[in-house]
Amino acid sequence: MEAVSPSRDSYLSELDADHPSYPLQIVSVSEIVPFRRSESAELDFGGFDRKRMMSLLSGIASDSVIKPVKLKSYTADNSVYRYQLYDGAHRYHASIAAGFKLIPGIVCQWGFEC
Repeated sequence: MEAVSPSRDSYLSELDADHPSYPLQIVSVSEIVPFRRSESAELDFGGFDRKRMMSLLSGIASDSVIKPVKLKSYTADNSVYRYQLYDGAHRYHASIAAGFKLIPGIVCQWGFEC
């Protein structure tokens, strides 16, 4: 099977209409703390909802506009990470599966709903 290389740096996204005060940023996936699912999460495919993941990957392949992930600043000492994923685990992992190095996100402040 031939490797597929994405034609863009990230999936297509736009400002989240529900959170207009947070600007859309393009963030390196390498700056996000790798997300780990809770063992109690009821998911069917290696920690993911298979149908949802396939829908996201199809959307990425067809250049659909997909919501940005939500991030919080990450400030652990000596960390190589700048952000922690707050919402968007499927979008995060679908981006990695699609070969993207960047991901659209909005960075929310701790203590505020985003």
